[in-house]
Amino acid sequence: MPGNEASATKPIAFVIPGDIDTLSGGYGYAREVMAAWRASGVPFEHVVLPGDYPFPSSASLETTERTIAAIDADQPILIDGLAYGAMPKALIDRLQRRFVVLLHHPLGLETGLDETQAKSLIETERAAVDACAHVVVTSAETARTVIDLFDVADSNVTVAVPGTKRRPRATAATRPTILSLGSLTPRKGHLDLIAALARLKDHDWTAHIVGSASASPQTADDIRWAIAAEGLEDRIHVPGALGGEDLDRLFAQSSIFALASYYEGYGMAFAEAMAAGLPIVGYRAGAVPDLVPAEAGTLVAPGDIDALTEALEILIRDGAHRDRLADGAYRVGQSLPDWPETAALINDTVRRKASA
Repeated sequence: MPGNEASATKPIAFVIPGDIDTLSGGYGYAREVMAAWRASGVPFEHVVLPGDYPFPSSASLETTERTIAAIDADQPILIDGLAYGAMPKALIDRLQRRFVVLLHHPLGLETGLDETQAKSLIETERAAVDACAHVVVTSAETARTVIDLFDVADSNVTVAVPGTKRRPRATAATRPTILSLGSLTPRKGHLDLIAALARLKDHDWTAHIVGSASASPQTADDIRWAIAAEGLEDRIHVPGALGGEDLDRLFAQSSIFALASYYEGYGMAFAEAMAAGLPIVGYRAGAVPDLVPAEAGTLVAPGDIDALTEALEILIRDGAHRDRLADGAYRVGQSLPDWPETAALINDTVRRKASA
């Protein structure tokens, strides 16, 4: 095994499947960590794996093995859980490397999987996690889940919560404008949000559901069909994945953030919304209750469309209440950690654990 001295100076091999520019929370986390490392002079190398994880083809697994085997023996490795959790134990054993795994969300717990897929992914990921040197997760909620689901010791898990992008505080729109930000997948609950908004047609509002359709094209089709079926095409806009100035502009023009997600390992979109001073409406699920306090928004039971509708209605019609929660959200958002803190913690963890 490589020694501590070599691992402290060699670049970290950050192994990530697919296109790093994909607009999702997990890829955004990786981009921000690498940007913070670059700014602070931390040596690292971005290693790209095939993009069909978590259901890799045989050819992708062969490419994965060759790619990781080519990494210098004394380089510490941080590998994204989207790939590592789907890698067969036999492949991991052949590589004989001490992997530190960045695990955003257990693969087998993703909404929309059938029972066979979920069971298979949980079994594969359990074996993979059992073989790794250490696990880095993005929230205390995910840590609890990983420890319970995969029987991991507390000491083998480090929590590195995402940093929070600070945008200028949103300016109150004359017409209540609702922003929902999350990939168009079943877990994000966009259909629940549409169902709630459909009950509020008599109120004055507009909404934007922003997110990539690549992970679940069927869900994206279902979302557009639901909007059309309710006659809301001119009020609920689905622009696809946005980033950069386009997303910044939408944050600035919004007055409410609503995301009916059934599970969040952390909830980067919620954090960014609070930092922009947007009051929150969401489900009391996963790590969201740990992140969003009552002073910043309203959380209701997952799947309770009546309660979701009521929470939205109050914010839409009561400007004073909306302003109070906006102030609370902004205060909370400004207290959240930044990316340099998170990146420094990961750098230290990877170098210690990969060489232990």
